[in-house]
Amino acid sequence: MRVALQINPFAYVGKNAPSTKFPNEAAYNAALVAELMKLGVGLIAISDHWRAQTARGLITACDSAGIVALPGFEANSSEGIHLLVVFPQDTDPGADPCGRCDWWVRRYPSRNSRYARSAVY
Repeated sequence: MRVALQINPFAYVGKNAPSTKFPNEAAYNAALVAELMKLGVGLIAISDHWRAQTARGLITACDSAGIVALPGFEANSSEGIHLLVVFPQDTDPGADPCGRCDWWVRRYPSRNSRYARSAVY
């Protein structure tokens, strides 16, 4: 089985944000799922900066296509270390503490202004 462990959801804000190339989340999810199926990818981890709850729509689209989708988030340490935090398949990506890491954005707003604009409180 092929896997892809850092797939951004439509709500991702940053370089190559899906919203700059697709009109809405449904179009992005459909195109991504079609490409995953074409490539034979059977498992993905969906990660956004400090948020897991943005994965819900893509998880639903992947489930419909038989692709396992794991919710998660991307984190950066003050030392510059980049981490992918991935949760089990049955984890609700909107549940605390999985769904929100907004404490980071509130604690370090100057370091994360791009993420602060996209955080859900």
